[in-house]
Amino acid sequence: MAICAGSGAGIASGHIAHVLYEADFDFRLDGFGNSYTGRREGIWLLLPDSSAYRHDWPFPFADLNVAVKKAHESALWCHWEVVGEGITLAAADGSIRDLTDAQELVSPGSDFRDNAHYDYRQIGSVAWWLEEEE
Repeated sequence: MAICAGSGAGIASGHIAHVLYEADFDFRLDGFGNSYTGRREGIWLLLPDSSAYRHDWPFPFADLNVAVKKAHESALWCHWEVVGEGITLAAADGSIRDLTDAQELVSPGSDFRDNAHYDYRQIGSVAWWLEEEE
């Protein structure tokens, strides 16, 4: 059974507690004036059962087959909890990761229809958007 369940057959948005996006961009110049941007990005799925997983696959996280992912890669799953104003992850190896600065992605609603193809580098086009600050 594949980790990608396919469009409409993966995890339902009602079975996702939070989707967090963290990014770190590093802009630099070399000695010849050429510019480079280093990107370190991560999408974290937090499920209602307090399990969490970093989605690094080249398909939308909504197409994830959670049962297969948990069965075959259980060591990659973490336990999440709200601590103060943020969220922390506890990995199987005992390490703790703070996601306080991560941005929460929100669903545009069940009536949303995405007519464009999925592009991993443009995570906002997947049917989840960065939450606007009020």
